[in-house]
Amino acid sequence: MNKKGVKFMGLEKVLTGIIRSLVTTFNGDKFDPESMKKVARRDGKIDLPDENSIKINTEFLLGKTGEWDYLTLEQMEEVIEFAQSLKELGKNVIVGTTTPNIRDTLRLSELARRMNLDGIVLVPEYQEQYRAYDFVEKVV
Repeated sequence: MNKKGVKFMGLEKVLTGIIRSLVTTFNGDKFDPESMKKVARRDGKIDLPDENSIKINTEFLLGKTGEWDYLTLEQMEEVIEFAQSLKELGKNVIVGTTTPNIRDTLRLSELARRMNLDGIVLVPEYQEQYRAYDFVEKVV
C-alpha cells in the first residue's frame, strides 16, 4: 500500500480506511446540522457477516450525493463550518469545494483550510474554463 500523503494547501496528511459520504440534511430550506451530527455520531462501523466490523475513519461532506450543486455558496460555507464539529468527535473530515467558478471554489477551499479539515475533493471536469490539471494546481 502506498503511504504517500496528499498535500492540501501546504499540509500533508495520509487518510486510510473507510470514507463515508454524508447526505447534507435540511429542515425545509435550512441546513439542519443537528440531524447531520446524529448520522455522524452513529457508531461509525460497518458490520460484517463474520461478526467483525470496519470502522469508518473519515466523513465526506458536500460530495457527489447530488445536493452540492444545488446549494448556495452561503449554504456550502455553513456546511464546511459545521464540519469542524465532526472533527471534535474525533473524525477525519473532507469536503467537496467545487463550484461553477474558480473564485468560489478557492473561497470554499480556503475556508476548509481555516477550519483545519483534512482535505478537499475537487471535480475538475465540472470546470469548463480550465483543464483538469490547471484547475487542481490553481486550487491546491
